[in-house]
Amino acid sequence: MKKIFIGLSAGALALSLAACGDKGTSSSSEPAKEEQTEKASSVSVEDVFNKTTERQGELKSTKADIDTTQKMSVEAEGEKLEMNSSSKMTMEMIVDPMAMHLKGEVKGTDPASGEEQTTPTEMYLDKEKGVFVADATGAWMKMPAELTDTMLNQNQSADAKQQLEQLKPFMKDFKVTEKGDEFILTLNAEGEKFNTLIQNQASATLPAELQSEDVLKGTTIEKADYVIYVDKKTYDIKQLELAMVMTMDIEGQKMNMDMDSNITYSDVNKVEEIVIPQEVLDNATEAAF
Repeated sequence: MKKIFIGLSAGALALSLAACGDKGTSSSSEPAKEEQTEKASSVSVEDVFNKTTERQGELKSTKADIDTTQKMSVEAEGEKLEMNSSSKMTMEMIVDPMAMHLKGEVKGTDPASGEEQTTPTEMYLDKEKGVFVADATGAWMKMPAELTDTMLNQNQSADAKQQLEQLKPFMKDFKVTEKGDEFILTLNAEGEKFNTLIQNQASATLPAELQSEDVLKGTTIEKADYVIYVDKKTYDIKQLELAMVMTMDIEGQKMNMDMDSNITYSDVNKVEEIVIPQEVLDNATEAAF
C-alpha cells in the first residue's frame, strides 16, 4: 500500500506541475486588484482564447511562484493513510531542451505519527541528466529512470498551447470578464463531458504502473475549476488558479485527492540557463522505491 501511496503522491505532484505548463508573466506596475472592478468583457471568449493560445507558442522560459494545498487519503483492507500538505515553491523552467529548478518548502502531517512537519525541498530536472531531489537532510538523490521519464513526458506534454488546444472543444463553456489590464477566463469543469478530457490529462502525470485502462475507469473527476488571468496587451498568462477534486479506485484501494493551486508568473523568456551544481551530480545517490 505504501508503494501505491508514494506513486499516487508523485502523480499528484506532477499534476500540480502540469499547470505550470501554462507559462505567463506578471506586471509589477499592475494596480492592486481590490481597487479594480470586475465586469463583463466586450471581447469574445473566442478572441481571447485564440490569441492567448497563439501567444503561448512563442514562450521559451519562465519563472513561477506556486502555492498549493493538497489533501490525499488512501483506503485499502481496512487501513486508511492520509496526507495533507501545503507548499510554497519558486520554479524556473526552460521549455526546450526541458530543464527545471524548483525550490521551496512543504508543510504537512506525517502519515504515520500525525505530527506536523515543515520540510525544505529542492529539485532539478534535466532532459539529459535526469531528476535530482534533495531529501529532508539536504542530501541529494537521483530519481529512478521510470519516474524521470514520467516527469519529463508530463512536462513536455504540459505545453500551454497544447493544453489550450485540448480545451478548445469547451471554449463556449468558458466565460470571459475584465479587471484592470487583464482578461479573466473561467471554466467550471463538471459533468461527464469534461471527465474524459481531464482523465487523459491526469493519466499523463501518473507513474507507469498506474497508467492502465483499469486505473482510468476507476478515476472520477468530481470537479476541475480553472481561472486564467491574461494580460490584455500581450496575451501572456499572468496567473492561473486550479481547484481539482478526484477519486481513484485501484484494485480495491481507494484514493481521494483535493488540490488547490495558485501560480503567478514572471520573467517570461528571461531564464537563459539552468545548471545542476556539480556537487549534486557527483554526490547524488540512486533512489529506489
